[in-house]
Parts: sequence; C-alpha cells; structure tokens
Amino acid sequence: EIKQYSHNLALGISSLITTSNKNPDQIGLSTKELASIVDNLVISAMAASIITRENSCKKQILVDCNNIIKAVANMVQNSKKLVQDQSDQTAKSTLSNGLSNVTNFVGALSNTIKLGATAERDIENS
Repeated sequence: EIKQYSHNLALGISSLITTSNKNPDQIGLSTKELASIVDNLVISAMAASIITRENSCKKQILVDCNNIIKAVANMVQNSKKLVQDQSDQTAKSTLSNGLSNVTNFVGALSNTIKLGATAERDIENS
C-alpha cells in the first residue's frame, strides 16, 4: 500500500511540475490531487506506526512523514511562485530539487517501515 501511494506521489509531483510550467491555470487542481495523495500516504504510514512495537521506528515514521509533508508543501509554494512568474529561476530550481527531496524522504519512510516490520518479526521469532 505504501509502495502504491509512493508511486502516486511521484506521479502527482510530476503533474505539479508540468502544470506549473505548461498549464498554470490548472495549478489548483494539481495541488488538490497532490494533497489527497500525501494524506493517503501519511494515513497508511501512521497505520504502520501503530502496528510496530519498535518505539524508535514509531518516532522515525512520524519524522519521515513530517519531512514529506514539508517538502511537498515547499514544492506547492514554489509552483505557485512559478505560476505567477514563469521566469523565476529560483522557483524552477527549487521545484526541481524538491522532487529529489521528496523521493529521498519517501525512501527513508519505506526503509523505516521495513525496519519496524523486521523488528516485529524478530520479536515474534525470539
């Protein structure tokens, strides 16, 4: 489930970037869809946090989700700047770098969830 939401997030971010550059009048729709995707990803991650008994994983899942939310919010802000001024090179660069940041944060979240599941299995097997 997290994997699917992560994939959807990548598609949503790609859509946000494309919309910012080519269809700025549609930016509201892209940001709304992206918000829904992030919401689903976070809800799924929170469910994983509840399931694991590993406290360090629980805390890290919260940190990872927070990082994803902040990175996506930053991308939305920069996409809006770009819509207002297509020549804003700082917004373009930050928006482009944002994709990499979100990808890294989603990877960290996936690793944390896997670690929590592994710790859970280790506890059960001992």
